[in-house]
Amino acid sequence: MKKKKHKRHNFYTIFSFMLFLFLLSGCEKEYSDHQTIQKPKEPIMELKPIHVDNGEFEKVAGWFDNHTILYITKNDQEFQVYKYNITSGKQSLFFNSKDSIKTVKIGPDRSKVLIQTAPLSNLARIYILDDEGKTIYTKDIESFDLTYNWNKENPQLLALTIFYEDWTYKVKVLQLNQLQMTEYVFDDPFVKWFGSNSLIMQTRNKEDSSAPSNLISYNLKQVDQPKTLKTNLYQFDTYKDLLMTVEVNPQAKEEAIYHFYNKSLKDKFSFRVPHLSQFKEWLVPFNAYLEKEKHFLSFIPYESGSIDQYDKDYKLISFDIENQKEKVLFKNLKNEPITCSPNEKLCLYGYQFENIIDLKGKRVIPLVKEIEEI
Repeated sequence: MKKKKHKRHNFYTIFSFMLFLFLLSGCEKEYSDHQTIQKPKEPIMELKPIHVDNGEFEKVAGWFDNHTILYITKNDQEFQVYKYNITSGKQSLFFNSKDSIKTVKIGPDRSKVLIQTAPLSNLARIYILDDEGKTIYTKDIESFDLTYNWNKENPQLLALTIFYEDWTYKVKVLQLNQLQMTEYVFDDPFVKWFGSNSLIMQTRNKEDSSAPSNLISYNLKQVDQPKTLKTNLYQFDTYKDLLMTVEVNPQAKEEAIYHFYNKSLKDKFSFRVPHLSQFKEWLVPFNAYLEKEKHFLSFIPYESGSIDQYDKDYKLISFDIENQKEKVLFKNLKNEPITCSPNEKLCLYGYQFENIIDLKGKRVIPLVKEIEEI
């Protein structure tokens, strides 16, 4: 009888131990599954708006780093450029001038900043400053207007187009490491860098600006030997590792076709979207390129037609060039300029870059708060 009780006791002991192990493993699995499902979310970044007196804000110039911008103000005495941290709210004076500030361009490596002032109506004064705001180069240029294009591969090269009042022009290249400016003769004033030493431009139909054009490349070491890169395009843009062209679909003229080519001009990705007409030309909506993620952001209309009759908002779509996918980020935004931070998480947005688009948090945040004077 005792042996039976002893055996029964051993059986219950072993059974209880096995049941404990089973429950323990189940709890561990449940805890593990719970941990997998409940991944910690990235905290929403708190942004601190710029506070300026009413009427003094001019515009935000661009990104100085992931959390720092440059913005322009004016008062009765002078114009100022401030460096401002959007997360801490700290700011410092970067540049000031008694002359009006027309342009602020931040170099692609953020080591230099170009500032253009206007001492006179027909005179531009350009300053090249280092990242602390110290002037390293200045030059006066007689002109009616100026445009700039900074070389993304070689930030020591800056292309300037000088327009005169009769709309004649000159194209010059400033070599910042030598502080030397060289003039070139091209058939089109709107030049952009593609590679470390080549400028590309369109050959336009002077009588019909809406007609397709060719894309021509000039190597600065062999400017007498231009090359035709593409034909029948409407507009183009360049990035550090890509060429983007916009064409009108010949089979469906209500569609625009975007093509993306690498440096060897291999077609990496293309997509078709509705487009809008503007006067005699086609409207190419504002866009931005995320270099690290290789995503192209663009505002896209919901339908084609005339811009005068289009009364809807735009979708902001991200096109994944490597994986050839697209994703709608926002469904109802205005078509306004956009430029994104180096870490590609935030974008300045608006004609004065007065807003921020948080790409991860899917929100639009006002960046500027004007204070009424008492």
